[in-house]
Amino acid sequence: MLDTPRILFITADASLYGSNRSLLNLLCSLQLKTGDYIVMTPAYGEFNKELDKLSIKNIVVRYGWECAFKSDKFYSETKFFLSNTKNYLINFIAKRKIADIVKRNNINIIHSNSSVISIGFEVAKKTGIKHVWHIREFIKLDHGLTLFKDEEQYLKKIHESDAIICVSNSLANYFKVTGKGSIIYNAVAPKSEIADPVDKENYFLFCGAFTRNKGLHKALMAFADICATDKKVRLKIAGSFTRHNEYYFYILSLVEELKLSDRIDFLGYRKDARNLMNKALGLLVCSEHEGMGRVTAEAMLFNCLVIGYDDKAGTSELITPNKTGLLFETKEELVLAMRYAMDEKSEVDHIIKQAKAFALNNFTEEVFRSKMLSVYESLFDLPVKPAAASVPI
Repeated sequence: MLDTPRILFITADASLYGSNRSLLNLLCSLQLKTGDYIVMTPAYGEFNKELDKLSIKNIVVRYGWECAFKSDKFYSETKFFLSNTKNYLINFIAKRKIADIVKRNNINIIHSNSSVISIGFEVAKKTGIKHVWHIREFIKLDHGLTLFKDEEQYLKKIHESDAIICVSNSLANYFKVTGKGSIIYNAVAPKSEIADPVDKENYFLFCGAFTRNKGLHKALMAFADICATDKKVRLKIAGSFTRHNEYYFYILSLVEELKLSDRIDFLGYRKDARNLMNKALGLLVCSEHEGMGRVTAEAMLFNCLVIGYDDKAGTSELITPNKTGLLFETKEELVLAMRYAMDEKSEVDHIIKQAKAFALNNFTEEVFRSKMLSVYESLFDLPVKPAAASVPI
């Protein structure tokens, strides 16, 4: 008799960012026994190394996304067509491999951890098992990607899943998810890891990869105005970059143009982002069309004022202006918000406390666990039995 799910989690990539960090929180919060789940990635990367450290079984099978970058240029159109063809051939082979893994490991649920991959849905349908689709990205709005197939056909696939999880109401509305859909915000930490507030230091923080959609250029332009009247405040930028990335060179030239070289610290990828948040005057979230905004939730839990772009999506959904953070639309509004963070300590402290209370009710692993177990239980209409202890992270 089935008394617990045996789950195959399929990820979009092997990086240790965003959706995969959230998957680690999911694995920790579920507290399933080690033998009851496997994580699959399309390549071996930093995420797999972390899984290996935690003794979480993971396997690599090469498969592709259901989308790619596309522009109106002939070269881009041709490249898009070739990407589509390559993706079809890779996934044709991968489906057989994954179906075999499902059978050999008695998998009864495939959990697709991203909206850009559909291979999990297709294998689940072929093998007659349950499929959970975790929608974390808008695809086109946030990453500028175009689906290979018709959008309505892709939506139909999503809606045919046995359960759909959206990480925000904005995503649920965008993908027209109702009925079997659940809105479950990402967990970012267990309660035991949440730190007490510390004294603030004189810097603002930006966390994110060097991509245009994260909006680092907006933060730099506003910070330049702050520097004109304050000679000591700094901007710390935590995030990885590729040196051959066009946006990376644009950021370097912008820093020189704005004469900010001696006021900015490029930190690269940091594992101590929470400590940086706790000490920062504020976190600048400048991205557009965030699915949820993991970094926003993390900052709220770790005593940092969030100053977020009013994207009418994930970031705006999490921030109630002047209660759980500050919102801006223009550079001038961002400058005013940063000055407020520097000058109005008592009001800012009050916002930080309210944001933390909101985050404790929404973004901890403990809250996440009960909601996720309910989703799995609903698939078989029986209780899911967790293990006695969680996986450390």
